[in-house]
Amino acid sequence: MDKARLGGLIICIVALAVLGAFYVGLLTAGWGFWTIAIPVAIGFTLVMLLGLWIGWTMLSTKVELPPPADEEEETVEPPASE
Repeated sequence: MDKARLGGLIICIVALAVLGAFYVGLLTAGWGFWTIAIPVAIGFTLVMLLGLWIGWTMLSTKVELPPPADEEEETVEPPASE
């Protein structure tokens, strides 16, 4: 099995384990609030970190403007009709 397939298998196993733990937490008395609050907090944190990463990338990217075009290149002469 190559590395990509092994990685996919590990992701599937972890996802199923987390899903199972989520439903066990929902059904266990006293854990209902935390079963919802923890995944929501993790998801919110990930979305905010994604926004931070996008903003930082936009802020730190150097933009090189193209050199100004000469006026001669900008004027286009209409084709001569015969």
